[in-house]
Amino acid sequence: MRNLLKENLLISPFLVFYVINSMQLGGGALFDLRGMSQHAGYDTWISIIVSGLSIHILIWLLYRILNKGKGDIIAIHRDLFGKWVGGFLSLLFISYFLILGIFTLRIYIEVIQVWIFPHLSPFFSL
Repeated sequence: MRNLLKENLLISPFLVFYVINSMQLGGGALFDLRGMSQHAGYDTWISIIVSGLSIHILIWLLYRILNKGKGDIIAIHRDLFGKWVGGFLSLLFISYFLILGIFTLRIYIEVIQVWIFPHLSPFFSL
């Protein structure tokens, strides 16, 4: 079988793991850098530090709540907010992770479409 792509356009099998990992973890930053740099200009680094610190504080609060609750997040929602409001918050939590999974899948499909199938029409993806 003849190779249709040039050698310099291919990714080695060793690097495919890192490409997939960076696609899934850094997808938001991959598509949002242009908009962020247009608004902030040379002060973009300040927003990155502030967002990193705020995320660290939120993760610390999450661990504190989970340690005091001695259970999973759905049980903590039900204990703190009751059956109905806790169920609604748990539904929001589940919806968030569902949307995050769909977003990650969409980014994966876009990168596969660019690198492997560049002539494929975008109407055949999600």
